[in-house]
Formats: sequence, C-alpha cells, structure tokens
Amino acid sequence: MSTIVKVSQLTAPIWDRVQPQLRRHQRRNQESASGRWWWPAKPAPGTGPWRQLVHDLARPTPMSTWHASVVRERIRSQDRLRPQVARGVLLAALAASASRVHPRHSSWLMLVPAAAQVSVEVLLHKYVVDNTPSPAAWRRAVKLGQDNFESALLNVPGLIGTVACPTNVIFAASLPPGDTRGWAKVAALGAAIFYLNSGLCGTFLDPPNYTEASSMPEFMHSVRPYVPTISCAVVEGIVATSILTGRWEPHYRPIAVLTGLLTLLLGSTLRNHDRLLDASQRTLSDAISDARRDMATLTHDDLQEYKEVITAVALSGSSPTYDQAEVMLRFPAALRTVLQEKVDPDHDSTGLVPLDQLPKQITRATAGQWITVESDIRFGRLSRNHALLAQSVVTGLCWNAAQAIQRAGFPDDCSHLVVRGWSDGHGRDRRYFLLIKDLLPLVPAEVLEQSRSFRGVRSRVEAAGGTLTQESSPTGGKAFVASWPDWTRPRPLYLAEETSA
Repeated sequence: MSTIVKVSQLTAPIWDRVQPQLRRHQRRNQESASGRWWWPAKPAPGTGPWRQLVHDLARPTPMSTWHASVVRERIRSQDRLRPQVARGVLLAALAASASRVHPRHSSWLMLVPAAAQVSVEVLLHKYVVDNTPSPAAWRRAVKLGQDNFESALLNVPGLIGTVACPTNVIFAASLPPGDTRGWAKVAALGAAIFYLNSGLCGTFLDPPNYTEASSMPEFMHSVRPYVPTISCAVVEGIVATSILTGRWEPHYRPIAVLTGLLTLLLGSTLRNHDRLLDASQRTLSDAISDARRDMATLTHDDLQEYKEVITAVALSGSSPTYDQAEVMLRFPAALRTVLQEKVDPDHDSTGLVPLDQLPKQITRATAGQWITVESDIRFGRLSRNHALLAQSVVTGLCWNAAQAIQRAGFPDDCSHLVVRGWSDGHGRDRRYFLLIKDLLPLVPAEVLEQSRSFRGVRSRVEAAGGTLTQESSPTGGKAFVASWPDWTRPRPLYLAEETSA
C-alpha cells in the first residue's frame, strides 16, 4: 500500500501538468466543431524583414481547417508513396555504405526497425490514405491509422519510426572507422540523417499539426519550431560519443561533425512548408472577398432585368404578358451563363436553354401538358447572337401557337406542335432556318399585324437580314418559317426591341 501511495505522490505533479492540456484539447475540439476554424482568418500584420528572420525560428504552427485540408490533399494527391520510397532508398544507401566498412553481423539488426517501418508504410498506404478496404490481417493496424490520420500521430509506422530513426544514426556512428574507406561511413551517416529528417517531416507535416481538433498534447505544438535544433543536438551528441570512443578516423572527425548539421535542413523544410500555407491563406482570403464582390455584382447588376420582371409579376398577381414570360423563361439560362462565366471565363457556350428543350418549356408554361411537341433543331455550334435570335423566334412563335391551340379548346387533332431547325450552305452562303408548324388554319395578315409578339419576332429576324413568313402546309395546318444569313451579325436583342417599340 505504501508503494502505491509513493507512486501516486510521484505522478501527481505530472498529472497536474497534463490535465490543463487535456482541457485545452477539449476546448479546441469544441471550437472546431462549431465551425470557427473552417475559413482562414485575415492574416496577421507582418513583421519587418529583419525581425522576420528571427520570428521564423520560433514561428507557431498555422492552424485552421483550411491548413489541415491543404495538408491532407498534399498527402493524398501529391506525396502519395514518395516519402516511403525515399526512406526505402535512403535505407538501401545506408546499408550499402555500411557494408563497405564491414560491420559486425549483429549490428545489422539495428536496421530491422527501419526496414519494418518502410515495409509497413508501403503496405498500409492504400488502406489508410486511399481508404481502400483492407484485408482482415491488417484490419487492426488500418483502423488505428484511419482513426488517427487527422487527429493524432499514433499509428503503427510512426511508432516503429520512433525506434528506427535514432537507431539508424547510432548504427552509422558506431560503424568501424574504416581506415581508407572512412568516406563510406560518412555516406552512411548522411543517409541516416536524411532518413531521420524524412521521418520527422512526416511527423510534423501531418494534418494533426495543423488543425485545432488535434488530440496531440499541447507541448507537441509548442516544441515543433525547435525540433530541428533538438534533433541536431541529439545527433551531434551521438557523433561526439562515437568520436570519443574512437569510432572515427582523425581526418574524418570534422566531416562527421559537419554532417551532423544536415539535421538543420529539417527546419528549412518545415518553415518553407508553413510559409507556403500562410501564403495560400492570404490568397484564399482575397479570393473569398473577390467572390463576395462578384456575387453582389451578379445579383444587383447582371440579373437586374430579370429581378424587375419577376418582382413585377409577383406584385401584380396576374398572368405574365408575353414579354414578361419571355424574360422569365430566359432567367435560368441567364443565371447559368453568368455563373459559368464567373467560374470558367474560357467556357465556350451560349449559356442558353437548349433549343430542343425550349418549345416544351414554353408550351408547358402556357397550356400545361395538353400539347405534344416534336422538336428537332440541328444548327450545330451557334454564336451567342445567333443563338439569342433563334431562341427569340422559337419563344415568340411557340407562345403564339400554344395560345391559339388553347383558345381552340385543345382539339385532339390539333394539339400537336412541330419545331424544326436546320442550316443550309457554307461560308457566306450559309443560312439558318426555323420552322414552327401546327394544325390550325392560316392566320389572316391583319390579325398577324395586330400581334405584338409576332411583330417583335419579325423585326428581330429582319434586323438580322432575314425573313419571317407564314405558309400553308401540304399535310394540313400552317407553318411559320424564319430564315436569316450567317454572315450578317444579328443585332443585340435590346436594340431590336427598341426598334420594334
């Protein structure tokens, strides 16, 4: 009992230190769950150029879900197997260099943890990172890696690496001096140090270091900026011990000490990575601000015409007029066009409702499902102006035909509408044709002249150098045929409307 009391008394100070850190982890998890860390905040004001040099040496880890998302994407789409393969190559270089100085057979056992780490990392990669279903034999290790991939550094390869990295350095430093082959021992020490740097990079560039939801102890975040200095001190201590025990030729001792300084390259890698993340944070903040301004412009400028019409129809409480309906039918296509231009300015598209679908939308809006529509429009690729003109013709004439069929009481033998579109000729002789055919009788010319929608469509076609005529169909009924040349650029729609007014 007294032993238990003594142990509890010894561990009490440690628990008193760990408990506040656990409370801070809980607060961070709650803040992350509330979405506080989803978007990056505005970057803090920068320091001066000279002070920046010192500030970077103890710079804290940039933390937000944005940073963790970038790191996660880097690991899954950019790094992939590169770190594991690099460690495998470094391990092979370490073994090849060590073999030149003929170490004892038992000392090779010190490389077993590194070989096990590389093998396990390669085998588990597709299951942990790519989320591929794992076999039963690896299920426990895979689950441990998946559960801790974004929140903790506790995983099977990481645990092996905590043994493998220092063991490699000890193995290289404890090799025989090598006499005239001392260069091979220097090469082995360099390979072991690069392996150590790679392992520490994998540890301190993982997502748990960049998210406030990390379950890592607080001191891990605090000590991160100083890891290169600490690891350099440890490596130099191992090298100094090997020098004192006579493991180096005298003329290779300075080189061994300088080789130990390669550990400081880890600091350059960590800080360069963090600076890139901070730069992307600033860029993302600016992009979000630009997107908000573009959305305001889109809402208040580009779509103002449609907002006014929709608001007027909603306030009037009556059915929309032809012109209002035409604008309302164009609204979804206009919205898609504007959004597409914002997302992909190089997108080559008119952004309008496909002409084959437009007749059905118009008749459904006018007369419901009572009219059957047969549509076959084959213009190929149209410029935006020609597409606007074709849409205006189809909208106006299909609207008139649907209203006429509705006034006729939807007779079974007349509730059918045919829309055809084609082009003829090439180059300057190319011409576009649109035919809208129904089974109702011809409309007298004086009645057509009284139709504002028909006059508007005709004025737009004529402004493009074309014609709009009514013809009787040999199979019964009538057909409106619009045609215009390709070489004459149609005038913008709003100019045609002003002319018709």
